[in-house]
Amino acid sequence: MKSIIKIITLSLCIVCVNQVFSQDTLHLDFGSTQTAPDKVIEDKIVAWGKTLNGKKQDINIIAYYHKGEFKKFAEQRVEEMFLSVNRKVRDLVTIKLQEAQKGENYQRTRVDIIYWAEGSDPKTMADKKKAEEKAAKETEKKKKDEETKLAKEAKDKEAKDKKGTTTSATTSNSDKKVEKKDDKKTDKIADEAEKKARAERLKIRYDKYGSRPTKAAGQGDWVKSGEVKEIKECKLVIAEFGIKEQDELIMTAVKNYWNFTTDITSMPYKEAKELAKKDPKVFIMFVTSATSKSLPHDGAFNTSYKRVSSGAFMVIENSKGGVMANSYIPTYGGELTPEILAFGVSSINCMLKTMEERQLGSNIKLFGVYKEHSPSLKKKTLYIPEGWVDEKLDKAQAKSDYKAEFEIVSYEKWRDAILNKEDVAYVIIAPRPVGGKFVYEHYLMDAKTGSVLIISSNSAATMDLGIADNVNLNKANTGFINNKNIKKYNDALSGDW
Repeated sequence: MKSIIKIITLSLCIVCVNQVFSQDTLHLDFGSTQTAPDKVIEDKIVAWGKTLNGKKQDINIIAYYHKGEFKKFAEQRVEEMFLSVNRKVRDLVTIKLQEAQKGENYQRTRVDIIYWAEGSDPKTMADKKKAEEKAAKETEKKKKDEETKLAKEAKDKEAKDKKGTTTSATTSNSDKKVEKKDDKKTDKIADEAEKKARAERLKIRYDKYGSRPTKAAGQGDWVKSGEVKEIKECKLVIAEFGIKEQDELIMTAVKNYWNFTTDITSMPYKEAKELAKKDPKVFIMFVTSATSKSLPHDGAFNTSYKRVSSGAFMVIENSKGGVMANSYIPTYGGELTPEILAFGVSSINCMLKTMEERQLGSNIKLFGVYKEHSPSLKKKTLYIPEGWVDEKLDKAQAKSDYKAEFEIVSYEKWRDAILNKEDVAYVIIAPRPVGGKFVYEHYLMDAKTGSVLIISSNSAATMDLGIADNVNLNKANTGFINNKNIKKYNDALSGDW
């Protein structure tokens, strides 16, 4: 009977220990080129925070990559998640670890928040137990080694010189093992110090620059003449987010491709927001995530959506946080490049200048004006980047269908034409999230002037701004350039598109 009671007691203790030291994981899946958490992800973090019922948690933030070349994107996600977690659930968590780890293919865009009740880290408990067991084994081994060594010395006393050499070698090897263990311990301490320093750097960055706000796709799609006038008269601030290379790239793009306004400066986003509160004529330009949802799964009041699509766009934000104008842009692995930013700035600049010059009531009427520019394609060679060409494109047919000059060029040649403002036209494809899907809009741009020549799409939703779930996407809407697209480009030569 006593043995049964002991077994039951032991079982209850095990259950209680498992409950106290249990941990769980919040899985967050990013888009393929997304590095900053969008509103959908941040809403999940907030919802998760509510389930904690005020009980503080210790957490690890782990981002995964499946191939070495994608590690840097996982590291960017870790940095952005640090900011997002501190912004949304700072009072509920203590970050213990944040790092990028090699994972499986299905984890390539995943970030996990592993959490457990504060002070009850099961991993620490397990590591401590393993360390104690290891220490006990090492002590026992050392004791046996000493006994063996004494016996050996006594037995081999007569052959001292020969055996002395052996003993010396053994001692040397033992010293090397100790040194190796010390090196590992030093490396571990250095790694922990670097992680702590990195977390501190992120906190300092967040406190100084603020965090990049995510926006719903569609914001800023409609632009009216009154808003054009407001932008013309504004003080334009180029937001900085503490990533030096990106901050410098967008400022350089504005200097080279923006001439709609002249009162331009740059400062941390956090400072810009404070300035805008005091002066409503301060507008802020930056690049951020654009997220679109389809209709909910089971009715309007269900928050589970069938599809969510995330892209990126350059926006001009007013003092209240509203988007005045935008330009959807492609990204490569979540990176912003000089040529992509050049396009984003050029397309907004062209839209605003054209609306002002032609006194247009809204940007919907832009397409009629752009058609007037389109015939200039006849005088220019059109650069098509080979990476965007559909593998099934019939090049001979394309040459026949397009009645002007075009070249399928390397990415480098295409990029240099944009950055050097060469006297050519170029194609760029901007994915616009719509209803949980994407509409791929083909822009044909004048590299020399930064003017929009045509905007072509394989979807009937191109001008149905703000459309939700009824996007008419045909099979050609793939994000690559096919023969059907080439025919549409040719239509533009006569302004018939």
